[in-house]
Amino acid sequence: IKMSHSMGFEAGSSSGGNGYYLSRYTNHINYQFSPKLELDLDLNFVNFGTMNTTQSFALNDDNNNKILPEFSLRYKPSDSMSFEIKMSQGLLMQQKPWYEKW
Repeated sequence: IKMSHSMGFEAGSSSGGNGYYLSRYTNHINYQFSPKLELDLDLNFVNFGTMNTTQSFALNDDNNNKILPEFSLRYKPSDSMSFEIKMSQGLLMQQKPWYEKW
């Protein structure tokens, strides 16, 4: 088993004083069952909300936490064949899926 961690933070504000923040901690786990079968698991802990910077800095009352798991299971029985099962989450702050924006 292999394990690693990552962290990230982002924030932004418009000239109108509306802003947001988002922080993420991810625990990355990789487990190789055999040379042909491998599992990747990401456990994302996300904290996000909005803020107001019009006259002074103030966080709004919409702070949220979510745990967003993602995984993939890969099986490669031979060099010329492979199978993968994958589950992932979309972007957290995205209102519409990318394909509905066109």
